[in-house]
Amino acid sequence: IFPGASSYEIMVLPNFETMTPELLKRITLLVEKGATIIASPPVKSPSLSNYPECDQEVKGLSKKLWGSLNIPDQLSTVKYEKGEIYWGGELSKGYSDSTLYPDYESTARILGKMNIKEDFVSEGDNIRFGHRRTEERDIYFVANRTEEYQKTKCIFRQSIPSLPIIHFRILLF
Repeated sequence: IFPGASSYEIMVLPNFETMTPELLKRITLLVEKGATIIASPPVKSPSLSNYPECDQEVKGLSKKLWGSLNIPDQLSTVKYEKGEIYWGGELSKGYSDSTLYPDYESTARILGKMNIKEDFVSEGDNIRFGHRRTEERDIYFVANRTEEYQKTKCIFRQSIPSLPIIHFRILLF
């Protein structure tokens, strides 16, 4: 869906009430082409460029895409062109100043409904990962979030014929 052949099963957007009209137009285009997103609608622009018309444009685009600016009490799905948006309910609860995204369990339930397996699973919550796919291979970046040595079992969604076992130690200075 993106230039350079980047594609995603689902996009989870941060819980911001602001978004520029230009970015919202790009997200609308992605949904029209079949993207699935998890997000609440933005209600104004963070920019002062073309203010106050930019705020009205964001509200108008959001109403068009989400159907409403009133967040539903229950998890809801909005179909738009070839794509869909999940929002409301548990996805809109539990945000705080330190969390920009819905809790993982809420997102995982939606992935399960879509029959999408988790991309990476490890024991505990000390391991983070990034995954990128090229034409030739899948590339995973796995990182320890702590200063402590971690020994954990990891499960990758992609079938990897012969994944070498690699041990990393990070020295902190």
